[in-house]
Amino acid sequence: MKLSRNAIEQAEMLEEVLHEVMSPHRRKFLKKGALVAAAAAALPMIGSGLAGCSDASTTPTDDTKARDIRILSDAFLIEKLAINTYTAAAATGLLTGAYSQVATSFINDHAGHGAQFKSVITADLGGTAPADPAVGVNFLTGIAVDGTTKFKIDPVFGNFTTPAGILKYAIALELTAAQSYFTNITSSDNAMRLTHLKAIDAMSDIAPVEAQHAAVFRAALKLLIGSDTDKDAGADIGASISPTSAISQEMPRP
Repeated sequence: MKLSRNAIEQAEMLEEVLHEVMSPHRRKFLKKGALVAAAAAALPMIGSGLAGCSDASTTPTDDTKARDIRILSDAFLIEKLAINTYTAAAATGLLTGAYSQVATSFINDHAGHGAQFKSVITADLGGTAPADPAVGVNFLTGIAVDGTTKFKIDPVFGNFTTPAGILKYAIALELTAAQSYFTNITSSDNAMRLTHLKAIDAMSDIAPVEAQHAAVFRAALKLLIGSDTDKDAGADIGASISPTSAISQEMPRP
């Protein structure tokens, strides 16, 4: 899998700001294209995981349509919460220059993803997409769905007080989306797996983009804090600054 053109542009923008905030003795190691290369190395090997999905049913039943609408509705909310979370991060004033540009770029990506999921729900499956969350509802707050709070990412995974803290929280955000979407495409549990081709095609297009977002941020954080994130925790992947390059169930930890 290769980084998309958009992901490469986002990585190049972050290189600019890293030159400004890194210590002088480390800045000399950040060569042109270093972050692009690091992000590419951090991409999960997901090709095999997304293969073999074309055998799904193309004849919807009431039960499978309802399940796919539920799964896609959750995905739609994830995208909307991502937009609100990046908007909240931008409002701190800590994201300037390239940070701000990348946050805006990611917001645009998530807006497009939400629109794609909504289109499948309404145009292809005949369902009704959930309403957009209020602006103040994001991954920090979670969202109430049928009386249960969902999609809340604890601030322990990052913070909104430093640029590095925001990067770390963003990794958790993007991994939450990527993990969820990969599960919805590949799970052996019928209750969690999409059935219809339009739904699978949409999520198969979007899941790798979330992984690329995580890879770009993971590489930027690694260079920013100067940590060997693959080895600093030994065998305990979950205790490292960010997870292994594969899509893992572990999130970044302090």
